Amino acid sequence: MRLKRFLRFVSNLFLLAGISLTLLSIFAVQLGLDNDAGWGTGRILLLLTGLLLIISALMTHFHAQVNNYWQHFSRRLPFPKQTAKTVPAAPGFLSSLPVLKQLSQSPALQRALAVSSGVLLALLVFSAVISSNTPTRSSNYYDQLADAFLAGQVHLPEHPPAPLLALDDPYDWTKREGIDYLWDATLYQGEYYLYWGAVPALIAALVKLIHPMILLDQSLVWAFWIGICIIFALLVSLLHKQLFPTQPAWMLFPFASLAGIAMPMLWLTTRPSVYESAIASGQFFLLVGLYAALRALWSESKTGGWLLLAGFAWGAAVNCRLNLAVGVGWFGLCLAYFLFRKNHWTRWLQQMTLLALPLILWMGAMAGYNFLRFGNPLETGHKYQLNGPGMPTEYSQVMSLGYLLPSLYSYLIRPFLIEGHTPYVSVPFISEQMWPFFIRLPKYYYYPEPTAGILLTTPVVWLAFLPLLNGLKKFKDWLLENNPLPEAGASLQLRQFWWIGGGTAGILFFILLIFNAASMRYLADVLPMILLLSTVGFYWARQQIQDNPVWKPLLSLTAGLLFILSAVFSVLANLSNHF
Repeated sequence: MRLKRFLRFVSNLFLLAGISLTLLSIFAVQLGLDNDAGWGTGRILLLLTGLLLIISALMTHFHAQVNNYWQHFSRRLPFPKQTAKTVPAAPGFLSSLPVLKQLSQSPALQRALAVSSGVLLALLVFSAVISSNTPTRSSNYYDQLADAFLAGQVHLPEHPPAPLLALDDPYDWTKREGIDYLWDATLYQGEYYLYWGAVPALIAALVKLIHPMILLDQSLVWAFWIGICIIFALLVSLLHKQLFPTQPAWMLFPFASLAGIAMPMLWLTTRPSVYESAIASGQFFLLVGLYAALRALWSESKTGGWLLLAGFAWGAAVNCRLNLAVGVGWFGLCLAYFLFRKNHWTRWLQQMTLLALPLILWMGAMAGYNFLRFGNPLETGHKYQLNGPGMPTEYSQVMSLGYLLPSLYSYLIRPFLIEGHTPYVSVPFISEQMWPFFIRLPKYYYYPEPTAGILLTTPVVWLAFLPLLNGLKKFKDWLLENNPLPEAGASLQLRQFWWIGGGTAGILFFILLIFNAASMRYLADVLPMILLLSTVGFYWARQQIQDNPVWKPLLSLTAGLLFILSAVFSVLANLSNHF
């Protein structure tokens, strides 16, 4: 059979690799692979990897016996047999209370209570972290740009100092030493500009029109962070209602809080500067657009208003954070395709017009804004920024495939620090000695900012990979030469979301990987989409094993543990997150 041949091949491969790695670790000194006669971390990891591969090979050889032992063991576990799916009544007089009775009969109320509690938890955590660690790093960049807009100009009110303008090359950071200038602003023809998107400044200008004040960037970060918490909760509620209505709504509670609690979302609030303002505002509008798009896609009528809102929000997102344009493009393509499959072409054209109109207006506004500043509708001013060594001297090297490997390491598996004093964990600034031996850093790669891998700092994201088990199941069916029946749980709407969410997360993450700098805050550009995929992944897996008395509670227990680890690490790490 295919299965036996495949297992034999895998086991032999694992056995050969395991023996090779074990021998290399034992004789590393004799082979010249290690100059230290002692057993360092590298040799220990090599030995453990080799032994793990050998054990895996032996288990593959004897998979039938292992399976029999597991079946015998699982029958002895104290899990109750699956019975009819009934909701137990509240004990005693509680079952007669009108509020509890109505709540038990209304899935909509259950969802509302669960997601509201999640948002409340996020707000409580935010309040506790901020009160324990007052941010020391903020700025007023967007306040200055708002003042500029109110004054009818596009350059900042603050003027560059004469010594800066006298330099032959002010963009060479080594020549700016000793000069007091506006860090990371754009310098062009004797004036300061901002290369970040202008939408937060437009909102700040509106606030200042209503109530004159100085609006620090940290206020914008916190306001958009609260907005992200709310719209994310609405999204997980919508996904539960449309995709998993038979699954318990109360389990939405931890997932609804993730957009506020998880690293690096909470990280934005403890370092609330102009960078975080641009990221938080972009994510808020991106999620608003996604919510509106899903409402339009999954509604049978009254889609026009939702499509207008989706186009407006996505256009605003790009004008907050330019790299989100690729995600918005994927959103638009998926939405256009799914609506085309659903409607007659004349109605589809009407829908696309409603979606595209605000996007076109936003694109025109961005082009006009750039032309007024730099005489070029496609120039954002990014290459004229007054940055330090993080800005390549060759601007073409801002994006490169050569940054893939170090960025993958930093964003996925770079470890955090465990310390012997409170708050016990931290995300350190990166030094050259903190890179593994197998990574060679490209010339223009900038890495010193604090970074840690989300697979370690936010382990709840592992739930996003659960639907991949479906592919393994299909591969198993192919090996066993089975002809399985079509999946009952693979609904059209679920496949649509996997395409939309998975594609967007992959594209946005790829943009981060090829950028010349890595930073913890950049992960906030993609993490909300991954957290939505984690929510869907958990509910999908739970639906697949609904009738399994062993795996269902284990899945819920594992998900709860991953959530607790994610929340605890985020809180502790953010207590020390300041300059």
